[in-house]
Amino acid sequence: MHTQPNNSDSLIVGVAETLYGINAHWVREVVRLPEISPMQDAPLFIVGVINLRGRVVPVLDLNNRLGHISQEKHRLSDAVVVLERGDVVLGLLVNEVREIVTLDQNNQEPAPLFEEFTDSHDLAARRYRFVQGVAKIDDSLIMLLSMEHLLHVHPSDWVAENTGEEEKEPAELLTARRRFNPEGDATTRTVFQQRAKRLRQRLDQHQQEETVSLAIVRLHDEMLGIDLRHISGFAKVIKVTPIPCCPPHIVGSMNLRGDVLVLVDLRQVLNLSTTGPEQTMGKAVVIPLGQQEVGVLVHDVVDVIHIRPTEIAASPVAASSLRGEHLQGAMPYDKKMLGILNIQAILANPALLVNEEI
Repeated sequence: MHTQPNNSDSLIVGVAETLYGINAHWVREVVRLPEISPMQDAPLFIVGVINLRGRVVPVLDLNNRLGHISQEKHRLSDAVVVLERGDVVLGLLVNEVREIVTLDQNNQEPAPLFEEFTDSHDLAARRYRFVQGVAKIDDSLIMLLSMEHLLHVHPSDWVAENTGEEEKEPAELLTARRRFNPEGDATTRTVFQQRAKRLRQRLDQHQQEETVSLAIVRLHDEMLGIDLRHISGFAKVIKVTPIPCCPPHIVGSMNLRGDVLVLVDLRQVLNLSTTGPEQTMGKAVVIPLGQQEVGVLVHDVVDVIHIRPTEIAASPVAASSLRGEHLQGAMPYDKKMLGILNIQAILANPALLVNEEI
């Protein structure tokens, strides 16, 4: 996912139930967490490195960098936010990527000054400086991160050598704790490896110009692709307000940065099951439609991939249980054929009553 922010844009990410804002000018792209290779002699908060189309990129565990314990297991839903500033390219390991927002200066406050700033090497003093401000969006508080301070490495951040002095945690345990440790079985590990393989592939300029970017979303057990060119963002579904006298696929509306976002459940339209163990669809794919935006409900945003048009099959037959008119093509994904939704045509269908009646 590539970004084109303005001066006040921030990428909102979630780490351990806390929301953080990253200056979107630093964001090069966002990728779903691939397999990470270990890296010796690195700061404690570096999980390892990935091969990003020929460039070795270290991956920083944001939760650990902020002074918390590293997560024990890495999940398929985790993501790496790739930052670029000058010659520095760095990946941030986060639990979720929400959306890019334009922060109102009136809704921001500087981080509270608990003590006078000094050059002390005290860990607490350095940890506090990672947050440079707090923004308020709806009912959420966003911790605004200082990228410069996150990248500043103090000697105590490195694996401690055996100096003979008593240590709180032996260096070998610290090193083991920060290794890539995927959650799940062998199938899950294969997905991590496939992601890493895709990221290693180099693209020449001609291939880059022809690359199609797709968001892979999940509805129950059905995986579907949506062209990123038709997506303006992703949002967490909160405080849904019902809309009276609407067809059942119109779930309601929610507040998205001060605008009303109509939420649509496409499962009935797509002839997919509306029953199953997982009923709550907690994420919305935001689709521009005329002068408004529509939120298409999904259970999860699984991946963002970049493929060449030649990899997309013209005929969507057997790609999924969907009818052909709902698809613009199909592509191989995780050893299966995945249908690519013709999302604009689906939402523009007058039978949905999205444009005129809502």
